[in-house]
Amino acid sequence: MQKLLFIILFLSFTASAATFTRDVFPYVKGWQAHKDDMVYTSENLFDLIDGAAEVFLSYGFVDLHVTEYQKEECRPVRVELYRHNSPLNAFGIYASERQPTYSFVNIGTQGYIEDGVLNFFIGMYYVKISTDEPKESGRQAMTLIAGSVSDFLRQQKRFPETLKLFPAKNKTANAEGYVSESFLGYKCLHSAYTAAYEDTAKIQLFIISCDSLKGAQAMLGAALKEFGREIHAGKQTYRVMDRHNGPIYFLQKESMLCGVTHCIDDAKAKAYLHLLEQSLSKGEQ
Repeated sequence: MQKLLFIILFLSFTASAATFTRDVFPYVKGWQAHKDDMVYTSENLFDLIDGAAEVFLSYGFVDLHVTEYQKEECRPVRVELYRHNSPLNAFGIYASERQPTYSFVNIGTQGYIEDGVLNFFIGMYYVKISTDEPKESGRQAMTLIAGSVSDFLRQQKRFPETLKLFPAKNKTANAEGYVSESFLGYKCLHSAYTAAYEDTAKIQLFIISCDSLKGAQAMLGAALKEFGREIHAGKQTYRVMDRHNGPIYFLQKESMLCGVTHCIDDAKAKAYLHLLEQSLSKGEQ
């Protein structure tokens, strides 16, 4: 009986150890992976990306693994695998470095490729790939390796559900985002989903989903107090003026706090608020 118990415990331990030590990078045929032994965490991320570390930490950064794929007659391809504490935060950091004018590729949940760079996100991971290999051969190498990494991670391909609540009319493609902290520069505003509208005007709509009605009321109250003076613009609608962002329109709908920024046309801003309210109402049905 004791021997049987020992075997069960041993198998359980080895199985969990195998899961824990599973390599984070895949084998890619024709390439040799040379993994950096250093694992970067919140304690030493500044050593690698000093200027950008604070931004990554604000999005629930957990750890970073780095490797270089090498083969003869080709310059190395570097892969940086950033793991975050949630798919939402992985999307947020990816979106913060994405531009709607980039060339997008069907890798991970979404990715984009530019000369020497291919970045994508999937599940809790934000993956940054780079090479000095010339244009076409470099793109082919990065695409091959990126696809292998994406498949190897075995994560769900999914955008945040809240993004579906934004009105489709005039929305700029591939310009949605998520701001985890200090939205518009204010600590009282956080966990904000954003979407851009009208390519030339860069009007922005935002949605903050609070835990409760009281939570939304408290956040709105703190925001209005921060701005000092507000104009009551309608039922549960407020307009404030910020010296950095111009007019900001707030709309509270149940536990949602949402609004419009970077729109100097009062009538247009209210029209967008109306569209946003309609979209939120449909989402509740």
